[in-house]
Amino acid sequence: MRRPSRRTLLKGIGVAGAAAFVGTNAIAAEPEETGTDWPTAYGTDGRTSFTTGSGPGPYATGDDDFYGEDATRISEAPHPAVVADGMLFVAGSYDDTTAQTNGEIAAYDANTGDQIWFKNEKLGSIRGAPTVADGTLYVNTQAADNEYGDDETMEPKKGGFLAIDAKTGETKWEFEKTYRWEGSPVVHDGTIYAVSDVYQDTGGLYALNPDGTVKWRLGVDGGALARVGDSLYVGRYRGTVGPGILTKVGTDGTEIWSEKLPISADARTIAATEDMLFFSEEERGSGPTESVFGVSADDGDVVIDSEVAANFDGSRPTHLSSPAVSEDLVYVSSYDRDNEVSAIHALSAESGEEQWQSTTEAHLVGTPSVTAETVYAGGRHDTVRTKDDVAYTRPAALYALDAESGEEKWSYGFFEQRNGRLVRTAVPAHDRLYVQVSDGEEGTVAVLESSESRPDDEHRLADDSPKRAKPHAKITTTPEDANETEHESGTTVTLHGTESTSVNGEISTFEWDIDGDGEYERTGESTDITLDYCGRLTVFLRVTDEAGKTATDGVDLLVS
Repeated sequence: MRRPSRRTLLKGIGVAGAAAFVGTNAIAAEPEETGTDWPTAYGTDGRTSFTTGSGPGPYATGDDDFYGEDATRISEAPHPAVVADGMLFVAGSYDDTTAQTNGEIAAYDANTGDQIWFKNEKLGSIRGAPTVADGTLYVNTQAADNEYGDDETMEPKKGGFLAIDAKTGETKWEFEKTYRWEGSPVVHDGTIYAVSDVYQDTGGLYALNPDGTVKWRLGVDGGALARVGDSLYVGRYRGTVGPGILTKVGTDGTEIWSEKLPISADARTIAATEDMLFFSEEERGSGPTESVFGVSADDGDVVIDSEVAANFDGSRPTHLSSPAVSEDLVYVSSYDRDNEVSAIHALSAESGEEQWQSTTEAHLVGTPSVTAETVYAGGRHDTVRTKDDVAYTRPAALYALDAESGEEKWSYGFFEQRNGRLVRTAVPAHDRLYVQVSDGEEGTVAVLESSESRPDDEHRLADDSPKRAKPHAKITTTPEDANETEHESGTTVTLHGTESTSVNGEISTFEWDIDGDGEYERTGESTDITLDYCGRLTVFLRVTDEAGKTATDGVDLLVS
C-alpha cells in the first residue's frame, strides 16, 4: 500500500390484533457502546462503525477459519456480524429448491468458535444485522412470497420482527403486523425501535415495549434506522424513482423534519453523529461514484458535498463504501475499476476536507471499521502465490492503518480461502477482529488476535502500490450536464469524449455504445443522440490509448 498523501478535494458547504409472544416484562437494556462488545449493525446505534476500544496490535495473527469442527456455517452472510455477551452472532439468507429466500441465524462462542445454536426453521429472509440487548436478539425478517401472493407451492415461512433468546435461540415473541422489516433494530431506554416497509398499510417506524406490544407507530417512509441521543433517523432508499428521504423523529414518536437527500445519495446506510449524518454516493452502474455527503442534524440541509478519488493517474472511483465516523474524521474506501486502484480516505467530519488517503491496487469493498487508533478496511487482492504446487490467487485481504495519519500498520492475506473471496467486514471487539470472508455464495469468519510480529509469509501480501496505468474515459455533454436533466422527446444531445486522458500517450480510438446493449456502434470523439423515446437511456464510451489499454465511462439520459 502506498504511503498516505494529503490533499483537499472539495470543501464542505453544507397491529391488526395483539402480537403473539412468550416473554417477560423485563426492561430492555441499551446495547453497550463502551468499546468492548459490537452489539448491533456497525457497532453503535448511530451506525458509525466506531468503537473506543482497540483491535489487535501492534500486529495480528490468527485462525483463518474460526468455526468449530461441528459448527453449522451460514452459507451467505451479507449483514455485519455482531458480538455481545461472549457470543458471535451471524445472520444470512439462502435460496432453497423452490426459489424461496430463507433466513438463518447462528450463535457461536466468541472465544472458541463452537456453535451454541442455529436457527432457520420457518424463518423469513433476514433484512439486516441483528441487535443484542439484555440477553435478547432482535432481528428483522421478511415473510415468504406465498403469504402475500398466489404461489401455493411455496412452503410458508415466518416473517416479521422477532425477539430471540440470545443464549438458547428460542423465539420469545414475534411481531407480525407487517411482513417486511428493514435494516437493524435500535434498543434505547427500555424501548425497541424497528422500521418496516411503509408501502404496506401497517408499515412505518414502530416503538415496541419489551414484551412485543406496541408503544407507538409513525407511518414514515423508511428502510434504514439510526439513533443519536433522543433522536431517531429514518432513511428511505427510492432507487430510480427519485432522491432518498431522511426523516428525523423524536423517541416519543414526534416527527421533527423530513427532507429529500441529494439525488445520488445512498439512503440505505446512515452514519449519524450528534451534529451530522453522513452518506455516500450510490453506485449507479455508469459514471463515477465519488461524493460523500454530510447532512445537518438540526434541519436536514446538505452542508458537506466532498468528492474523493485515489491519487493515481486521473482516477475516479466507481464504488464507494458507506461511511465510518470517529470523533472527528469520516472514513470511506473507494474503488476505481477502470484503473484497478482503491484508496482509503479520511475526511474532516466538520468541513469534508480530505485529511489523508492511502492507495492500493487491492479491490476494497466493505465499510471501514474504526477503533481509537486503527482503521480496518478489507476487500480482495490480485496476488498470485504457489504453495505445494497449488496456485492461490486473488486472496481476501485486510489492511490496518493508523487512524490519524493513514500509515499502514500491517496487512493480512487469507490465502487458504477459496480464490476470489473478499473481506466484507471486520468487527473489532475485545481486542480481536472477527473478519467475515465471503465470495457471495459461501463464507466463513476468521479471527485475528494481537501479535508482536508481522503476519508470517503465509499471510503476507505482496507490494501492492497501484501500478496499472489505464486511460481515463470521461463523457461531457452539450448542453452541459445533460445527464442531470429531464429532456423532452426529440431533444438532441451531443456527447463528447475529448476530456478523456491517458498517461501512455494519446487516446487512439473513441467508441460509443448508444443503446446500452454492450455493442459499440459508433466511433469518433463526439456523437449526437436524438432522444426520441420516453424513459432512461444509458450510453457508454470506450476509449483505447496508444498502449492498447482501455477504459469506459457512461451517462444516463432521461426523457420525460
